[in-house]
Amino acid sequence: MKTNVRSHQFRTGVHDVGYTENGLDGYCEIPHTRPEICILSGKTQKALHIALHEAMHAEGIPDKFLDEEWDSSKALAKFLWRLGWRKKK
Repeated sequence: MKTNVRSHQFRTGVHDVGYTENGLDGYCEIPHTRPEICILSGKTQKALHIALHEAMHAEGIPDKFLDEEWDSSKALAKFLWRLGWRKKK
């Protein structure tokens, strides 16, 4: 399922953007001819976290910053949520 944002230029290249439909929270394909980044739909803090996490993968940020013990994307999502970030509609 596609979002209203169809693609985005990351440091690792242009990625098609969509929502996950296979039970996964999200994923990012690297490398690939036309890679895809898929995120959770919805307006929750978890959806924000997954979008940040997959975008960080697409930016080529090392996995050590995205591991289970200390996930920088989760910390950023919590911070942005506390600042009042909410998805429109």
